[in-house]
Order: sequence, then structure tokens, then C-alpha cells
Amino acid sequence: MRWRTAMLSVLPLTAAAVADSIATPSVSTQHVHHQSAACRYIAMPWTRFALAYGSLGAAVLAVTAYIVVLREANRRRLTPNTQRRGNLPTLSFIIASLLVVLAAAATAMTHADAAETAANLGTPMCEG
Repeated sequence: MRWRTAMLSVLPLTAAAVADSIATPSVSTQHVHHQSAACRYIAMPWTRFALAYGSLGAAVLAVTAYIVVLREANRRRLTPNTQRRGNLPTLSFIIASLLVVLAAAATAMTHADAAETAANLGTPMCEG
């Protein structure tokens, strides 16, 4: 695989991680809204887990792909810091690295919310 093509493979993975990270709070907000409207705890939707793990997986894959390609280039004594490559893959790597931390936190929070919901499933939330 060519160096440029390999480095550009990081871009779609980073884009997927960003898209999932943006969609996760929306799904979470919708679930909270449904619980509030029903005035009771409602089971956590599977989409919330899918988006949280999808974001984390895509970010980890983007970081891993960048590091593997960079190490392979160093092993073959290629010059990875050429102007032909540009800065887009490196910027994607930085974004994906930050998203690993954010997605891990979102995944942990999703599990915490699911545990609270499972413990109180069906019980009333509202007073009165």
C-alpha cells in the first residue's frame, strides 16, 4: 500500500468517530426526555450503547492505523514528514486521540446510566 493512501485511511475512521460522538448526546437527551415525559425509568435504548462503542472503536482504530503506518514507514526508512502527505492525516490523528478519551468517558457514562436505570426500572421518577 502506498504511503499516502495508507495515511489517508485514518480520515474516514476519524470522521466516523466524530459523527458517533456528535450523535451520542442527542440519543441520550432523547432517552432522558422520554423518561421525564413518562415520569418513570425506561430501559436504555441499544442505540446509545452502539453509538458510544462505535465512537470509541473508530477512534481507537484511527489512532492504531496512523501509528502502524508511521512505524512501517520508519522501518522501511521512508520519509513520513514529506510535503506530499500534507498535514491532514496528522490532524486526524490528533482529533482521534482526543476522541479516544472523550468516547471512553461517554461509554463509561452510558454504562453508569444503564446501571441506574436497570436498578430503578419501572419505578416513578416524579414526585407527587
